[in-house]
Amino acid sequence: MTKQAINRNISIAENIPQKLRDEIRGTDMENSQKDLQALARHKTDPAAQKKAVEAVKSGEAQNLRAALKPEPKPPSKNATDMAL
Repeated sequence: MTKQAINRNISIAENIPQKLRDEIRGTDMENSQKDLQALARHKTDPAAQKKAVEAVKSGEAQNLRAALKPEPKPPSKNATDMAL
C-alpha cells in the first residue's frame, strides 16, 4: 500500500464519526473510496455528513458524492428580466 493510500485511509477514519462509520459498514457506500473521501472532507459539518448517509440509504441520492453536492442556485434575474 502506498503512503498516499495510507494517508487517505487515515483521513477517512479520522474525519468520519464512528456512528456514521457503523451505519456505512455493510453497505455499498463502504466500497467507494471516492465517496468516503468526499464524506471525510465535510468533517466540519457532521450534520451534512449524516444527511448524506441518510440520503443514500433512503435512495434519495445515488451515492455520497451526489448527496453532498450543493443544491444549484436558482438563476438570478438580470436587468432584462427585471425590465419585463
